[in-house]
Amino acid sequence: MTSEAQLQIVLMGWEWDRLVEGIKHHMPKKVVFICPKESNTIEWPKETKKLAEKMGGQIKALIDYEFRSADYQDFSDCLSVLKTVLNEHADYPHICINISTGSKLLIAAAVVVSQYYPCNLFYAVPSSYNIKENCFTSDGVDKFVTVPTFQFSGAIVPKKMEKSVFQLLDSSGLTLTSIVMKHIGQATDDYTVRKTKSLFLYHLKNLEKKNLVTLESKGRQTIVSLTSTGEFLRDVALTKQ
Repeated sequence: MTSEAQLQIVLMGWEWDRLVEGIKHHMPKKVVFICPKESNTIEWPKETKKLAEKMGGQIKALIDYEFRSADYQDFSDCLSVLKTVLNEHADYPHICINISTGSKLLIAAAVVVSQYYPCNLFYAVPSSYNIKENCFTSDGVDKFVTVPTFQFSGAIVPKKMEKSVFQLLDSSGLTLTSIVMKHIGQATDDYTVRKTKSLFLYHLKNLEKKNLVTLESKGRQTIVSLTSTGEFLRDVALTKQ
């Protein structure tokens, strides 16, 4: 048992032992259960939430907890929910995520955020696997494996002027002119506009090489859009400014 993790994020699945033992092992001050968004057409999200509620009931005397919902089949939503939880709990000195269960997209999102936010990942290796009613289940926990994480934000998130340009963008697609005017304001002479456009285009081409933006020529305009990677890193850049 260790007290190093003050907050534990649990990616909910149906393997009780791997989830409960992870909480017992770290004994966090608070647990955030990430559950699948409920649906009127399928039952398993509701059953998963009930399992999380049962788990919460067993730890409530010692540990605070709350529930969050994510679309387990939507990577962007999984990423967004995890980022929100991490940003809202940034005051916790130690955060870990149990990636033993949950959908593959949710686990992948947890791996991605761990490279840019200060958190650790761990995986509970079950003692045994069984087949019940044509489904794989597991019993017990043999050991816990800490998954290596690397903080890439310092190396990849744009810096200085490139960062300033990056933070003006969004996923909807903006013209280069509108981005420049957002930066310098409307009451500016033509020379300053042309000079700033040239400077911004230089930085935007560098961002394009990093797969953070796309540049598309339409007539005399250049349309700038964030890629999915760019959207994620823009949030990281704004959070860490």
